[in-house]
Amino acid sequence: MKKIAVDAMTIEGGIGLLAKAIRRELKKHRNLELLLIGDDSIRHLEGDRVSIVPSSEIITGEDLLKQIMRKLPYSSTNITARLVGEGKADVGVSFANTKAVGLAVSRNLKPINGLKKIPLAVAIPSKKDGQYVPVVLLDVGATGLDDLGPKNLLEFGILGKYHAENFGLVNVRVGLLSNGTEANKGTSLLRDAGTLFERYSRDNFLFNYSGFVEGREVFIGGKDKPDVVITDGFTGNVLLKMAEGLILLSKEAMQDSFRANLATKAAGLTAKVTGAFSQMKKFMHPDRYGGASFLGLSQPFIKGHGASTSFAIQTAIGLAHNSSINGSKESIMGELKQAQELS
Repeated sequence: MKKIAVDAMTIEGGIGLLAKAIRRELKKHRNLELLLIGDDSIRHLEGDRVSIVPSSEIITGEDLLKQIMRKLPYSSTNITARLVGEGKADVGVSFANTKAVGLAVSRNLKPINGLKKIPLAVAIPSKKDGQYVPVVLLDVGATGLDDLGPKNLLEFGILGKYHAENFGLVNVRVGLLSNGTEANKGTSLLRDAGTLFERYSRDNFLFNYSGFVEGREVFIGGKDKPDVVITDGFTGNVLLKMAEGLILLSKEAMQDSFRANLATKAAGLTAKVTGAFSQMKKFMHPDRYGGASFLGLSQPFIKGHGASTSFAIQTAIGLAHNSSINGSKESIMGELKQAQELS
């Protein structure tokens, strides 16, 4: 039985969305048990394979750091992470803001190999060599703009490679996000990191470094397009939110074009009836990627978006259900050790 602890109090849309999501996810996975952390407002959700763990504080999106620190110990967010750290749950899911989740995770979960920086990774839609496949982007918010060194980025690359394999990607290619593909482009940090990535890739045949990658190649490219893109948390978060906005803009532009006149309305109706856009909608919708994963921890932990729909909540819980580092933990630790020994 897979036990997942869910921070039930940080979903902005209310408990109704959570109820729909867990009902579908429990039906989908018969080996799933949920621990919902929250106050009396979620008591009615208790039932077969659903237990309630009480909490007395709720961290909101408006809370400043001082308020987060005061609330954190008894918050649903911290208790969720604590249950995972104590081994009472296999995975945790929280929809609180990144700062609060990061603090809860750092208090309760141990990093592997003494990692000083823990990245947040997300899979987003892309097209590689004519095929729609996810690309893993990290970091997307756990670190800042200028608090990383080249070795931190290499550690992210190793973690991202193994995370990508959870999505069925093979022969994973890892790239560094930059403003050009030439080796002399980017900041001094990126150039130093590129040199380190090249050295590590030469010494480790399991690590395939593809070089610098421009922003557009994150989303579309040929067979050499990277499957994992590494950057700092500030840049990654900006890129992720831009991608979400562009997807929604494309959707609205398409809808507006079909409403333009009778001919386009007929074309739109035909496309809807024939299901012409069903694959695109299924693959491109942001809710399909409802969770980001903290990597490099002794146990998996997922951060969902506070403003999630019920489908996005279900996706985050589903990502938690499929998350496991046990099978590859020794390999990850071995590669991290090799990277950390580079001078």
